[in-house]
Amino acid sequence: MKHIKAFEPFLNEANISAQLLEAQDKVINSMGDLEKLIKKESGIAVKLVASKMSHVNWHGVRIQSADLSPGLGRVGQTIFSSFQIKIDGGGIIYQNSVLRFEPEIAWSLTSGQWNGTPFIWDFLWYNIDEGTWIPGNKVA
Repeated sequence: MKHIKAFEPFLNEANISAQLLEAQDKVINSMGDLEKLIKKESGIAVKLVASKMSHVNWHGVRIQSADLSPGLGRVGQTIFSSFQIKIDGGGIIYQNSVLRFEPEIAWSLTSGQWNGTPFIWDFLWYNIDEGTWIPGNKVA
């Protein structure tokens, strides 16, 4: 019996992981709703692609647009080698059945440097039970 008790944390983790993977699938299938929300809040029509990410102790979702730098014009393309929306998160299910994401505009300069800044909201939440996106506070 001692040995079974020793494995309980791993069994619970596997159970949570299955629930998390199911929630992430729902997020990936809701890109159309997120695209509409971004269009409504920013006026930017964008096509988003989502994929699951795995790191050592974290499994989440990365949502990103294609490179938007062609829309920046000649000067923008001279400065930026890439410019896109990136939204990472979805690695933890919070008590109220939501996943948290951090939307940002990410860019790479032609000089090789890269950076990002919050985009539209400080956080973005996905309600697993309702299948809806919940915007956080708008950034200034």
